[in-house]
Amino acid sequence: MRKINYLPLLFLLAFGTRLPAQVVLLKDPEITVDGCLNVCYAGSNDSTGTGTPRFLSDVGPYEGFNLNLVSLEVKMQTGRTHAKAILQFGDIPALSLPPDLQVVSEAYGGILLGKKLWLDAGIFGTHNGTESILLKDNLTESWAAPTFYQPYIETGLRLKRSFGENFSASLYLINGYNLFHDNNKQKSAGLLLTWDASDALSFGYDNYVGDDSPEGSATTHVLFYNNLYASFEKGRLKMSGGIDYCRKQHADLAFGTLPSSMLSALLSARIACCEKLGFYGRYEYFNDPDGIMSGTVFTDNGVQSGLLLNGLTLGAEYVPQEKSYLRIEARGLQAASHQTIFQVNHRPGNQRIEWMLALGVWL
Repeated sequence: MRKINYLPLLFLLAFGTRLPAQVVLLKDPEITVDGCLNVCYAGSNDSTGTGTPRFLSDVGPYEGFNLNLVSLEVKMQTGRTHAKAILQFGDIPALSLPPDLQVVSEAYGGILLGKKLWLDAGIFGTHNGTESILLKDNLTESWAAPTFYQPYIETGLRLKRSFGENFSASLYLINGYNLFHDNNKQKSAGLLLTWDASDALSFGYDNYVGDDSPEGSATTHVLFYNNLYASFEKGRLKMSGGIDYCRKQHADLAFGTLPSSMLSALLSARIACCEKLGFYGRYEYFNDPDGIMSGTVFTDNGVQSGLLLNGLTLGAEYVPQEKSYLRIEARGLQAASHQTIFQVNHRPGNQRIEWMLALGVWL
């Protein structure tokens, strides 16, 4: 086994010296290392209590400094095989995953079956949703409500094929929606299509279909999730938007015999006023009347209901150098008038404001 001296790499990371997009440790097979770190100072007018996770927020539960995420990614590539593993730590995995899954966000290997056709197996990051789990890849520092309820990981098989340089398709056979271990004998399926229509415009479509009912359930609850998204970047303008539509069998709250649906959307934009400074905003909408994705809350009259809310985010981003940023951001959420799901000044209310100052760096 070839020994690798990590001391120079750690020194460079510690003192912020600019590195290439990936650190190549070996060339045969090619082994590369990537990573990112995100820290924020956050607060809100939510008075739920110190140490209690803020509902619908990827920000840590503490008023003050939070380590959102630090991750280390290692890739191995030969002519006909490849592998990838990502180790992580921070508030985002702590709030999103059970304790035994908070360290590894991806770990898979694959073989080349034919021309541009790969078969991979293991743990994957989710293929669903408009926004990324990694905050550096989004236009905003916070997740929108639709992202909050999308899967974090998935376990199973992936068949991926590239068609030229602009189009790719992936088929998934997985244990379930955000499940590491399966909870029944059935498997779920998913599809991801991406298309770069031009240098400035790209589109994507992803879905999920599966029944994650516990083994022995008398009623089926097949979920069909769909997401359509687009991104645009030209000159000083960046935009991203998506629509999610879900439908689930036997999921209405009134009788439990009728199908129910969820609709959500988000639209983000960033405009640069100069090379290092830009301003951004996002609108989010979430309508899940029977709680098929969000779960249920009690309304003011004591009736169970799924979430209905919208939100607005505004922020500024300063880029001191490539592969880094400082963001200051404020986000407001407003639920339906009869859903007083937040605590403001120790009183229930349907509105909340949160703010943060964040630092992100990556290789």
